[in-house]
Amino acid sequence: DPGSGTTHGAANLDCNVCPFNQFSFKSSLDPCISCKGVSQEDLLCSGGNQTVVTYNFWVSAYDRYKELKSFYDIEQFNDASESDDKIVTVLCPPNYCCQSVYGCDYLSNYLLLPEPSWETIQFNSSQFNS
Repeated sequence: DPGSGTTHGAANLDCNVCPFNQFSFKSSLDPCISCKGVSQEDLLCSGGNQTVVTYNFWVSAYDRYKELKSFYDIEQFNDASESDDKIVTVLCPPNYCCQSVYGCDYLSNYLLLPEPSWETIQFNSSQFNS
């Protein structure tokens, strides 16, 4: 089920609901994606497939080839190895991205929002080098 995954380093290959600060959007035996290092003020990972993007924030993934891709398509290969995709959150200009002061659930709300153009969002390059 979406929201379930394997636990990195576990002795058995058991598929369980992803714990707090981890998530999974797709049904697979891949590990749960860790939100370690991402501010909960930008993105709250409540476990399972529950991720809430906070007000006026945009979320995406940054892959090992240094290319941006959809957050929905994020992959984790070895739990924080150099080949893993990184989570990127950026404060958006007013009236773009999540406009709810309560945050936007990624799967039920955020995916329905129009994607802002790359030119609209000013990226801080230091976010991609961590």
